[in-house]
Amino acid sequence: ILRRKWYDHLRRRYRERRGIEGAAEPVIDRGAPDVRLALERLEHPDRRLLEMKFFDGLTSREIAGRTGTRHGTVRYRIFHALKKFETAYRETCGEENR
Repeated sequence: ILRRKWYDHLRRRYRERRGIEGAAEPVIDRGAPDVRLALERLEHPDRRLLEMKFFDGLTSREIAGRTGTRHGTVRYRIFHALKKFETAYRETCGEENR
C-alpha cells in the first residue's frame, strides 16, 4: 500500500513539474487509523525510515545523508521495513496473509 501511494505521489509531483494539474499532498494520510496503528507496531528505526521516505518524501540518498548511513544500507532497511509494515497492516486490518 505504501509503495502504491508513493508511486502515486511521484507521478503527481512529475505532472506538477510539467505544469499538468495535480496538487502536491502528503504521500499517504498520516492520520489514517489503520496506517497509524500499523506504524505503531513497528520498531522505532523501521517506523522512522518509513516516515522519512513516505511522509517526508525524502529519497533513500537523502535519508542516508541525514542518518549517516550508507545508501545501500538505507535501501535494504527500507525494503525490510516495508515487509514488516505490510504484515502489521494486514494484522491491524484483520486480513489474513495472502
